[in-house]
Amino acid sequence: MLETISQGSAVVSFATALGNMNHLILAEIATHLGVPMSTIPVRVFESAPRALADVIAGSGHIAVASAASAVPSLAEGRLIPVMVTSPNRLGRVFADTPTCLELGVPCVRGTWRGVVGPPGLEQSTVDVWADRLAGVIGTESWGRLLEDNLWTGNYRGPEDTGKFLEAEREQLALLLEELALVATVGDG
Repeated sequence: MLETISQGSAVVSFATALGNMNHLILAEIATHLGVPMSTIPVRVFESAPRALADVIAGSGHIAVASAASAVPSLAEGRLIPVMVTSPNRLGRVFADTPTCLELGVPCVRGTWRGVVGPPGLEQSTVDVWADRLAGVIGTESWGRLLEDNLWTGNYRGPEDTGKFLEAEREQLALLLEELALVATVGDG
């Protein structure tokens, strides 16, 4: 797959919008390979199942999608996994699928969820929520939830989350610039 992207010969299908996480992952991989995004033909669909169907039909060559979205087609043998952007290998149908890192591509990316509050929130309230959330992370039910959904656990407390968000903002700004999706003042 990396070779077809390098040559600009792969049509890439993804969902749901230009500039979403799937598009950013593609941009990150292309940037590492030294391939301008403008040379990669992309097809954007309203849902991951439709993007995957595009590849199954032979119109797209590869799809960038969440792991969970691809499981049914992979289990049926209609698609094969090529690589994952998780920090470690996933289980189930992805057990033998290398990570980007294993393939020499420094791309560890996915979606994440966070808990936020209004400015000026008292530290005692932040501490209570941080303790509650940290307490859930080590439970058996949390582990099952991660496994069942092919999620990677990466809990961060409030301070580390702030650092992560700043680094993420900087990295995503670069990728959006590569995709020519950064608005400037007056772009309306």
